[in-house]
Amino acid sequence: MCCQTIRLTVYGRVQGVGFRPSVCRLARQYRLQGWVRNLGNGVEIISRGMKKDLQAFKAALARLERPAFIEQMQEEELFSEATAGLALGDEFVVVDSGDNVSGVTFFPADLALCPECEKDLLTPGNHRYRYPYISCASCGPRYTIMRGLPYDRGNTTMDKYPLCPACAGEYQDMLNRRGRAETIACHTCGPQLQGYGRDVEGVLWSEGAVAKAGELLQQGKIIMVKSLGGFNLVCRADVELAVAKLRRLKQRSSKPFAVMVGDVAAAKKLCLVSQKEEELLLSGVRPILLLAKRETMSCLAPNVSFGTPYLGVFLPPMGLYSLLLEDGCPLIVPEYGGPPILTDDGEAEQFYRRRKDIAGLFTYDREILRPGDDSVMQVAATTPMVLRRTRGYLPEPITNSLHSTLYTLHSILAVGAQMEPGFCLAKENRFYL
Repeated sequence: MCCQTIRLTVYGRVQGVGFRPSVCRLARQYRLQGWVRNLGNGVEIISRGMKKDLQAFKAALARLERPAFIEQMQEEELFSEATAGLALGDEFVVVDSGDNVSGVTFFPADLALCPECEKDLLTPGNHRYRYPYISCASCGPRYTIMRGLPYDRGNTTMDKYPLCPACAGEYQDMLNRRGRAETIACHTCGPQLQGYGRDVEGVLWSEGAVAKAGELLQQGKIIMVKSLGGFNLVCRADVELAVAKLRRLKQRSSKPFAVMVGDVAAAKKLCLVSQKEEELLLSGVRPILLLAKRETMSCLAPNVSFGTPYLGVFLPPMGLYSLLLEDGCPLIVPEYGGPPILTDDGEAEQFYRRRKDIAGLFTYDREILRPGDDSVMQVAATTPMVLRRTRGYLPEPITNSLHSTLYTLHSILAVGAQMEPGFCLAKENRFYL
């Protein structure tokens, strides 16, 4: 059976989700030569091998699970004159991104801490044990730190952090889940947590800052924390006085607070959780999920949530919050600001200095280019409903299956409404909310 060379151009959520390393691993599994690269509006795959192996490779690509999502895959066979300038080595590799960026694309959304990284975070002896900003190709910030496409480290605010030898080795290893993970970092080469403030002696770094933040929370105090998409105010959910102070800071007299818990087991102690709801809690979106309360919730202060049969519950979206939840007590973690959410370090410090109820500020020096708060969802019967479409979704479009000339030929902008304005841009059968 003869060899064949093909070009696959893949569109969809194929940047910022570990798609290229997955392609590389699959291609090597099927003994193919060639390479994969970002195009900005998609991914280009050049592959050469036996026809049966190419067919099996394409079928495996189509079965890739979230967070990757293939919307469209175009195939072109390349004959000898078209392949003459292609440097196809003996092994399938990932190459630098192309400059040909055109058309409409999926700009990748931020993804919350994945289970594998959470395990690494809490495993003594791991290279990233207790590193607050741990991530891999399947999780971590994207939208909030990207300057442009294609999604490469040089186009993000991670470009100021040169990789240490250990991280560089993982980055180049396509068999590693951190292969081509653009946010890869560790204690040695990545953003570092620092804590300071009126209840913090001097400036604390890394583990010292984590420990102090946990200590202040245990004392019933409020702290300010820089998260993935902006600054949060944080307090324990079982201290009534702390919750009351937080309500004054937020000017939120009665609206229920959502609570962050360490795992699904903790969520089930507070609320009834179905299988579908458990899947959503653990997903890369990590939304605030409205759940039916249990009759007794002894681990929450009474002023956290009242007047509603539902409680907003979510799991930690980043490593730092997993560390702050180690004692098992739920936290209240509303954003400060807005809209829009406060993202600027200077403005955050000014706010902190003016507020004597905040015990300390815990931040890091990676810039947040655009705000991103927690998505809010609810399951109606067995159908997930998105009530606030932000982290985990933004800015990815909703794809419309209606092949209307109106959508295909025109861009449509819709705006509204009144006191809570929003907008939607429709272009090429995609809706950007």
